Amino acid sequence: MNMQMGALSIVTGEAVAPDCYKAFDAALGKAAKQLRRLKRALRDDKPIGPDKGALLRKWMYGTRAGAGRVG
Repeated sequence: MNMQMGALSIVTGEAVAPDCYKAFDAALGKAAKQLRRLKRALRDDKPIGPDKGALLRKWMYGTRAGAGRVG
């Protein structure tokens, strides 16, 4: 079985079983695994965005640090 999803490369699943339905299910499972791996590789290739929590803490505490201190 060969499949192509959008702009991704062709994925292939091949299986042998006495029943044609079991063979198709096994081949489909192999193709699905390849698609999951391709998707993960594409997702991991993207740059990681900034940590929003760290930016918020820096904005909340970093800009007003020392404003209330008496020294």
